[in-house]
Amino acid sequence: DFCLSRGLGDVYKRQPSAVLSLFTMLAYIATFLLVRELAWRFSVRPWTPVVPLIALALFEAGLGMFQVFTGWPSASATGTYTNRDHFAGLLEMILPFVSLFGLVILRNKKKRFAASSALMACAMWAIASVVLLAIIYSLSRMGFLATLCALCIVGALTMRGRLHSRAWRWWSFSAISLAVVLMFVFFPPNQLIERFAGISSTQKISADTRLALWRETLPLISEYRFFGCGLGGFESVFLKYQEAASNFRVEFAHNDYLQYFVELGMLGFSILASIVAGLFIQTFREAARSRDESRRLLLIACAAGFSAMLLHSLVDFNMYIPANAMALVWIAGLGAGTSIP
Repeated sequence: DFCLSRGLGDVYKRQPSAVLSLFTMLAYIATFLLVRELAWRFSVRPWTPVVPLIALALFEAGLGMFQVFTGWPSASATGTYTNRDHFAGLLEMILPFVSLFGLVILRNKKKRFAASSALMACAMWAIASVVLLAIIYSLSRMGFLATLCALCIVGALTMRGRLHSRAWRWWSFSAISLAVVLMFVFFPPNQLIERFAGISSTQKISADTRLALWRETLPLISEYRFFGCGLGGFESVFLKYQEAASNFRVEFAHNDYLQYFVELGMLGFSILASIVAGLFIQTFREAARSRDESRRLLLIACAAGFSAMLLHSLVDFNMYIPANAMALVWIAGLGAGTSIP
């Protein structure tokens, strides 16, 4: 499985990965600019660019639940993915949009008392329920925790805009936190509870193995300190330090932050982190102070989806899955375009 030869053959083996990573990154940048432009153009109807994300989530969640029903009790929801964590990673980002879209429809001043609005809002919440169930029955531990974090942010920011008293804000935040804790206790099925109770995962990479991989990745940071080993180069440079999971080919560090630091170096990682942090802070700030209800709820959904993926990336490589990275870039473009008045 490994390229151990030296010379031109070794270069030939590594080059496609670097070229593919470069063009993938360019595709992400193009998608971000396109979605930001769409957010500007649909400023009157800011939720229009969200529809493709909701359609994608409905398809994946519906397929995942079909897998659960047809294979119960041994099956789990994975949709078109081969990995449950990446499947949950996609849905956890989109769930806040589906949840809040129903609220936007219901609060539409022009159609507030129309029966069609109520039906559409109920349809959105039904989709949100399917997406939430798909995340739960994916049996992804970090996916479930990231989803609870996203829902907590949605509740806290939504209530903050409606309450002007600081005391009521604290009481509402406490109530939302309690509700999230109760969801953690009562929502997971037995299979997910067993996965939380077990130290090791049923997958190839256990929790202990992840820690070992992170420790073995640290020397690479000092070796490629300033400019990194290049996008897509982690697998080849990690070989000489790999001791854990020696029977497997390790392509990812199972921590997006560590791997991007190794591949981009201090300079590239600082630039990327500054851009992501700037978008993240701007989205949160505008979500807290925007006066337009529809825009504010969209920014809250962006902030929650962003937070879920940033949390999940601590223990997985979701950002190296093109579909998940593209969804996050789409959300970032929505946040950037909507944040500008």
